Amino acid sequence: MPNNKNVYLNTAFAILFLASPILASFFTPVPTFLYLLSFFGAAFFIFKYPESGLYSAIFLTVIFAHHFTLQSLAIGSESYKIYPLDIVLILTSFSFIFNQARNRKETKFNFCFLDLSIIFFALIVLIYFLASFYTSGVDLAISFSAFKNYSFYAFTYFLITFIITQKKQFSDFISVFQFTTFLLVGFVIAGLIRGEGIWTEYNPLSTEGTRYLSFPHSFYLSLAICLNIPLFFYSVKSAIIPMSLVWVQFVGILSSLMRHIWISLSVGLFYIWFTLYKKEKERWQYFIRKNGGAFLMLASIALLVFWLFPFWEGTSEVKTKSEPLINRVLSFLESPREDPSVNWRLAVWELAQKNFIANPWLGIGFGQSMLLVIGDYREIIFTRDFHNSILVLLINMGLLGFGFFCLINGVVIYYLYKILKEQQEYFPYSVGITGMYIVFLLSSLWQPYFETNFTGIFFWVILGLIRFIAFCHPERSEGSCMRKDSSLRSE
Repeated sequence: MPNNKNVYLNTAFAILFLASPILASFFTPVPTFLYLLSFFGAAFFIFKYPESGLYSAIFLTVIFAHHFTLQSLAIGSESYKIYPLDIVLILTSFSFIFNQARNRKETKFNFCFLDLSIIFFALIVLIYFLASFYTSGVDLAISFSAFKNYSFYAFTYFLITFIITQKKQFSDFISVFQFTTFLLVGFVIAGLIRGEGIWTEYNPLSTEGTRYLSFPHSFYLSLAICLNIPLFFYSVKSAIIPMSLVWVQFVGILSSLMRHIWISLSVGLFYIWFTLYKKEKERWQYFIRKNGGAFLMLASIALLVFWLFPFWEGTSEVKTKSEPLINRVLSFLESPREDPSVNWRLAVWELAQKNFIANPWLGIGFGQSMLLVIGDYREIIFTRDFHNSILVLLINMGLLGFGFFCLINGVVIYYLYKILKEQQEYFPYSVGITGMYIVFLLSSLWQPYFETNFTGIFFWVILGLIRFIAFCHPERSEGSCMRKDSSLRSE
């Protein structure tokens, strides 16, 4: 296994090359050839260690979101939906193949049920994409996007499976994600200081108010919190500073005003609390006293200041800035028809129901548009506008394709049950990753998570991590995690 210092150093240089044109684009238009030069520069370091490609993809996605994942490649007057994220994943794939050939390693890969389920699902997606060329009224660009989001990015799962094969690599991958999401604390603070979150204009509110953190960053923080709490739970003595950052991450999620993330994260944290409390009640109580006490003390001081100095200018400003948050919370008590966001979803879901009844088995396919009518309002929309990824999959691919998607998740749930019951060495990781899985699936009921690459890719990342734990037993912690295990494999 390569020295992790060398891997981190190569990752840093790869990130430097890939991030340079993105940062420059905030100040001036960047020609395509500079992007291509950055890819060539990054390729030199990624080809040394394929882990560097994975780490770079995660880091840049979390920090830059759509600026990294949705920057089209422009050639002449044409713009192609080939994004920097795509190129990094392709480079990582070639790096793995190159290093296997250079080191003359023979990878013995035994397919498990989850692997086969994902492969069959990807093949069905490919068939639907090819069928769109022979279907009238299809937007081929939208169809291609569906193919990429459902099939191409699923390849990330296999990259993790092939590259992350040892315990040290697994912990390094988790550390990279933790470190990157801790950097998002800077975005939280910057948003609160400047009175508006960075890049929040791409996800405007349907009601009055201002987001202090963008939607993608809020989503990444929700995953990070689910992962961090179980890990810090088992290292209470050394987790004071990290847990302080977690409290700031909570503030960021609240200030993003993303209600569906509040709900999803609450469910994920309830699962984590229930699992940890059931296993180690006394440790959990100590953890709450140690970390919850500091939060309650800070909250009490803030409330005391507001009570003693109600007319202080800073107090008035805080009251003004917190009003959208209060209104957002109170909106849970409103009738759905009074909320523009919920009203929109109810209308498009009713339209989705009609389309499903008309095409229940095979769906309507990719790239199809339909007319949305809400009173006097008329708009042509695509299924990705339904703001419900699970429903979009059902409408696009019918019960056939949706059945394979359900099969994937059925296998995942079975694996999670097995590893939570039997895998004690990775227990904190298992609890956190299960929380991440819950948050993702619940969040996808309210936004196009699978239809957007900067969110959808994390579903496949989560599945890859679950597979690693499922097949990397303690007695194999220094060896490959792709060996045969008759309790879980398809053979």
